[in-house]
Amino acid sequence: MLKDRNLAITMNLHPHDGVRYFEKQYAEMCEANGQNPATKKPVRFNLTNPTFRDSYFDILHHPYEEAGVDFWWMDWQQWLTSKYVKDLSITFWLNHTMAHHMSERDGKRPFIYHRWGGLGS
Repeated sequence: MLKDRNLAITMNLHPHDGVRYFEKQYAEMCEANGQNPATKKPVRFNLTNPTFRDSYFDILHHPYEEAGVDFWWMDWQQWLTSKYVKDLSITFWLNHTMAHHMSERDGKRPFIYHRWGGLGS
């Protein structure tokens, strides 16, 4: 019904907590990232890890995009730099990987709603 009215659909994401045991895709994310779901430990959010990054988009984002989500509202208010890569702005990296994912996925000009990650965003 929203698409019939030419309205775009967005979802707000707070990825800092990773994927937790009560989430629908938890077991699949655990399997993709070499983690035992029986532990109920979160699958840690780390877009600098190619395995996590690929499963994050394939398992968590693609089903929603196929159901009609047009763009994502990323909400990142945690640390400024990556815990995994020295001097990497996590806000910049989130913007980059989200835009890259979206342009590769459907060939359209990417659009995300997020904080400014500095020059080059």
